[in-house]
Amino acid sequence: MGNRILIVDDAAFMRMMIKETLSKNGFDGLKLCFVNTITSVTTATSVTNALGGNNNPYGTIVATGYANAPLSPRVLGHEFGHACGLRDIYVSNTTHKVTGEIEKARMPWDWGGGFYPLGLMQADLIKQLLMYGWVEEGAGTDIPTSTIYGVWYEWVNRQRDWKLDLAPVGLDSMNRQPNHQ
Repeated sequence: MGNRILIVDDAAFMRMMIKETLSKNGFDGLKLCFVNTITSVTTATSVTNALGGNNNPYGTIVATGYANAPLSPRVLGHEFGHACGLRDIYVSNTTHKVTGEIEKARMPWDWGGGFYPLGLMQADLIKQLLMYGWVEEGAGTDIPTSTIYGVWYEWVNRQRDWKLDLAPVGLDSMNRQPNHQ
């Protein structure tokens, strides 16, 4: 029972281990698999060519071999954020772009405390968040109290349904007892 960690080196073997080994009954909790690189991961809910990691119903996969995205506490925290139900948030995609300064309507439960200075651009705030979806130098680790306005998506019929709205990236959206099935 409890959490499980695997270290594997081959992507095909990794997918088999995640699906077959980690999904077996007999223990609960979070499952974590370290791999050298992630080239493509296909699950029931997503298809990705993620650099740093991937969270899916069977477990969390974290890559350790990328020179431009080395394994870090932020990558682990971000992937476990997904295990807790939090979503990626972005500044833009091909159809949506965040513009303008922060305001109460864009960060309803995190407004007024003085943590984020007036005049800060919303795009710069997003890059300070743990759930910011890109691995880049200086990406943040902030977990807001509630939702934050930005570009995010939900999976609908194995396709991304993109939104420019309040994204579930805060403590009030978090499942405090995550469990990979």
